[in-house]
Amino acid sequence: MGDTAAGDARPPDGGVQPAGRPLEGDLARVAASVRAVVDARAAIVSRVVDDEWLEVLTVSGEPSFGVVTGLRWRRSDLDGLLAGAERLGRLHVTKRERMTYAEVPDSVPETERYVTSHLGLLIAPLYAPDDRLLGVLATEGPVELSHPAPGTCELVELYAEQARLALSALRDHETVEELKRLDEYRRDLVASITHDLKTPLTAITLNTELLESDKRLAEAGSYPVAAIRRSADRLANLVDDLLAMARVDKAADTVTEVDLVQMVRDACGLAETEATLRGVTFDLESPEHLWASVDPQALARVFANLVSNAVKFSLPRGRVTLRLAQIGDAVEFRCTDEGIGIPEDRLATLFDVAQRTPDSRTDEMPGSGIGLAICQRIVTRLGGEITVESKQAQGSTFTVRIPLTRPLFTP
Repeated sequence: MGDTAAGDARPPDGGVQPAGRPLEGDLARVAASVRAVVDARAAIVSRVVDDEWLEVLTVSGEPSFGVVTGLRWRRSDLDGLLAGAERLGRLHVTKRERMTYAEVPDSVPETERYVTSHLGLLIAPLYAPDDRLLGVLATEGPVELSHPAPGTCELVELYAEQARLALSALRDHETVEELKRLDEYRRDLVASITHDLKTPLTAITLNTELLESDKRLAEAGSYPVAAIRRSADRLANLVDDLLAMARVDKAADTVTEVDLVQMVRDACGLAETEATLRGVTFDLESPEHLWASVDPQALARVFANLVSNAVKFSLPRGRVTLRLAQIGDAVEFRCTDEGIGIPEDRLATLFDVAQRTPDSRTDEMPGSGIGLAICQRIVTRLGGEITVESKQAQGSTFTVRIPLTRPLFTP
């Protein structure tokens, strides 16, 4: 590896515990096997950390370079070794000089007290199928390694392939674990931020109620108070959406037998006030009853959000058509509006967080842009799918399909 005295290597980061990593045992067995095959002083497996550094994952034997598990060394050192090495198939063999201080009589001049010895290095770079360097398997031993016995290289290459597969699996495992940690951090962060927002929002709401009860403000006209309340309500809805998103992935399904037709009617009831103000009417096509075993709170939120959006983005005196039916072993809910529609280039990202239709008519509409993202996460958690079809100035249709845990029946 690199000479530690040259300053090109550094000790492992605090908290690095390679022995506890998954697949570490596989890499240790490969290193020990290769060391035995070539009768080497030591065998070392390192993995790529980034464009500049490699990290030693396992060491078999006692390297003369002072290499220990967890040590990081520069990729430029590896490039230097490979540049001066002899190619043997996928392997590289090179010699390195090593200066050691000799115990000699004092009569020997200081400049002559160093002895030069030669070390043989057998190096096997480990590449992913896309030619990205994953790591390196290397042995250190006697000079004879520059002329290995017949069959030795082939056997080392087989062990190198095992090391490559283990490094690839280790990388994939750590990527998944890192994504899980990031997702957990995201949920905790959202919950923390929304909790901090909730307290001042409560204070704003309470003080607004006090202002509204002041007769003097009522006589003078309470337009500023009404504006404060609208802003507070909008922030409160945003907080509720953020909290809902943080809870969706952790929620456990509470399966209950419910009438989905009534659930859709309830969603219409929640949007009735705004629908009346905008002159929007509902057209429900469904059987009289449609029972299913589902998570009622989760699915009710999906229905309510889609119906509310359909009303919100409908043109005045428009119509929202709702269809509910059993199709095979799934239930299908379709919500169609005659509204402003969605640009085609926005359909692919519509269910991403904070995505809203870029239309000047939506600027004053309340909403966080999180509702559809929540719907998709809920539907996905329930094992279903949500899709959208839309044309600008013609309207949109959202379709939700949820598999059933038990057969539906329609009394």
